Amino acid sequence: MHARPERMVLLALHGDHVDQQALSSATGLCKRLDAGLEILVVAPDNNLRHAIQQLMKAPDREPLYWSLSPKPMLRRRDVVDYANTHENIVAVVIDSLEHWDGRAQDRSSNPWQRLRCPLVTATHSE
Repeated sequence: MHARPERMVLLALHGDHVDQQALSSATGLCKRLDAGLEILVVAPDNNLRHAIQQLMKAPDREPLYWSLSPKPMLRRRDVVDYANTHENIVAVVIDSLEHWDGRAQDRSSNPWQRLRCPLVTATHSE
């Protein structure tokens, strides 16, 4: 594994699978920004963490500094708070606004507005 770079892209994952498009978007952004990848996942999901580890260690994947940060829960505001309190985060990547907003208990708020770095969505609804 490489030395930890000064800049990091934050990939926030929820659900029970790795969104390949979000992962590709995040790793592509890391290459363009010369940054590492920090991945937020829900802590109890060991299958998801194992899948991420296997994908990141795949022989065809370009070497990249990455780390997993397990969290007990992961809501929109948790992602925003995490990114805003870590100055080395230069961008946040999520699968789609629809997936994150659809899971929110309080849909009247929009915590993404408080994000101090760019928010990249890997997919969008048509």
